[in-house]
Amino acid sequence: MFKLFQNDKTLSLDAFYQYDEPLGYKHWSVLGLAIWKQSKSSLTFYNTQSAAIGVGVGYTW
Repeated sequence: MFKLFQNDKTLSLDAFYQYDEPLGYKHWSVLGLAIWKQSKSSLTFYNTQSAAIGVGVGYTW
């Protein structure tokens, strides 16, 4: 009766990096994060893309 089909595709890439004791500072670290996500769909349509980048510093005692 109804010929409805849905077609989904998803892609996600995540990366995290931590560099300990930058420039010789003991107990400190520099952090980096990158995220990419992509999604596609069908029925009517749905399409989304997103990206995120983050940086930070950390300290341990």
